[in-house]
Amino acid sequence: MKRYVLIFVSLILFISIVSCSKKSNSDMPVEAISFGGSDFPEVFLNPENVDEITVLIGGEGAEKVVFKEKVNIIEAINIIKELREYKPNDFKCEAQDVSFHIKVHDGSIKRLDFKRIKPIENYFSNILNSLEYKRQSLSIFKVKKEDIQRVKFESSKKVYAAESTDKRIIAASLDNVIKHYETTNYYNQDNFYSLGYAYFYDKSNKEIAKGLILRDDTQWNELYDKNSSIKKIKVNPEDISRIIVKDDKTGKEAIISDPDIKKKVLDTYYDGGTSESIITIQLDFAIKNTNNASLFGSYRKGEVPEFIVELLK
Repeated sequence: MKRYVLIFVSLILFISIVSCSKKSNSDMPVEAISFGGSDFPEVFLNPENVDEITVLIGGEGAEKVVFKEKVNIIEAINIIKELREYKPNDFKCEAQDVSFHIKVHDGSIKRLDFKRIKPIENYFSNILNSLEYKRQSLSIFKVKKEDIQRVKFESSKKVYAAESTDKRIIAASLDNVIKHYETTNYYNQDNFYSLGYAYFYDKSNKEIAKGLILRDDTQWNELYDKNSSIKKIKVNPEDISRIIVKDDKTGKEAIISDPDIKKKVLDTYYDGGTSESIITIQLDFAIKNTNNASLFGSYRKGEVPEFIVELLK
């Protein structure tokens, strides 16, 4: 679901690029070339000759991310080759300038500028999903466990929060969030079910890192099992009085009150809807919730569980 990618971006998880890279040892000036001609030295587009490529999404003045891993250097060069053929389009999204600083083995650097590119994710999704990018851009990879004094959990579906100063819970929570970002790709993905957020604070009560907790993040199960207060960030069967399931084509409905079936729905439904949705889900809270009286979701064509099919027969 596209809106979840936008929500995550708004949390400054990816597009706000924060550099951890060190300044280049080379004292050679950066030579700027804007594409439009054919005079760019091809030696700078041969991965075997390149030491690193610095990417600035937003153009000069934007924060920098330095790519040194060969797979990402190759990907960046492929992006450059694609952008050389870029033509303006009618996509209704923000256009951004992009700059590349390419450093080759002899220390020389050339800069390539591309103007008003959109949509950025069409070109950069692979490199933005890379671990090398995430480690430079996300605060969660920079924080030290010993600096964390408190962790706070907030549900994204209901009004609920919990916190802990237990060092074991803090350490496990940090590991879980790091694993989430190591294994989860956001760009060109569309099915994210957010359970909540983990916020980490230092001894001065300053937030120093934060992270999402998704339904698919099974690494949290051990903490859920051992700590009921943390498990409550999830929407659990006891939170829901009933679930209404509707076939959008036939109009047939079924009402679910059985806790086991409610859990199956909570573990599988798609949050919100898309043009491919064929089953509508309404989950009514048992106790009035100031965020929502109900949650709404769906199942898409080809993804309807057999137990839902049986209910709607």
